[in-house]
Amino acid sequence: MQALYVKWLAEQAPETGGIRGYEVGKNIVVRYDPYNNDYVKAYVFTGAITMFKPDYYERCRKAEGNKK
Repeated sequence: MQALYVKWLAEQAPETGGIRGYEVGKNIVVRYDPYNNDYVKAYVFTGAITMFKPDYYERCRKAEGNKK
């Protein structure tokens, strides 16, 4: 069940007021669901690299050098 949720979250397009996200590199996406406080980093074609519940989304995003 969790694997399906991770796949679903990774496939979501970022939207204002909802899922947030950005690309880290070629075929790697990061998604954050503020409602469930879930952070997912995944390969586009093969699935999750990591998933956790951060209380510091902005720190993770900035640490990877993404300013968006």
